[in-house]
Amino acid sequence: MTGLSYDRLRPYRDDLTRALNRKIQSGVESPQAFAAYARSLQIAPPAGALLYAADILTAFVRDVLLTGNGTLLMNNTFVEWAAIQALRRAQPRIVVTRYGVRDKLKPFSSMVLFSQPRAADRVPVAPDPAGSFVDVEQLSYYVWLNAEKNPAYRTKTLYLFLAEGVDEMLAVQPEASAAAGAKPSPARLSDVHATMAEWLGVSIPNRSGRPIAAILG
Repeated sequence: MTGLSYDRLRPYRDDLTRALNRKIQSGVESPQAFAAYARSLQIAPPAGALLYAADILTAFVRDVLLTGNGTLLMNNTFVEWAAIQALRRAQPRIVVTRYGVRDKLKPFSSMVLFSQPRAADRVPVAPDPAGSFVDVEQLSYYVWLNAEKNPAYRTKTLYLFLAEGVDEMLAVQPEASAAAGAKPSPARLSDVHATMAEWLGVSIPNRSGRPIAAILG
């Protein structure tokens, strides 16, 4: 088991941003040359930034931050891109993604993306709940779409969507179960717990819930 935290990776993200900014200041021959320079960076996350600091995970985080669109700048984009890459590369049995509230986007061009603004140019940071809601809707869809492209997950995966402070959950059942006409009825949290255990083949002593047959197929 392993996990990534955008907040805990902040020092590492700052180090990468400064390195890219120095390259821009010294001159960039072409987008291809800049991409090659980014791939050549040997900066490593500081101690404690990763839950499991194996070389393969360090390389994974580096690739996500340097090749993902906007992953150095936006927490929710990082979550979506990391989840998709994990599904593609490692094919884990369980992936848990947690989106949050991001800051409002600021105007920038491709040339100043990694620059350090002057004090007089800085725009105050402000949270963007509405934009974050759109993030969750769109980026969760992208994760689902990429998972369904993979034969390892297609027709075999249960998707659960939860929101903090909401006492309901959306469950998207596998396509095979849906095609069979199975319609799940309202369920308790303990039933969801029992269903996930059944799905994974895990035994739960003294469980109080019952597996949801319509989802299990």
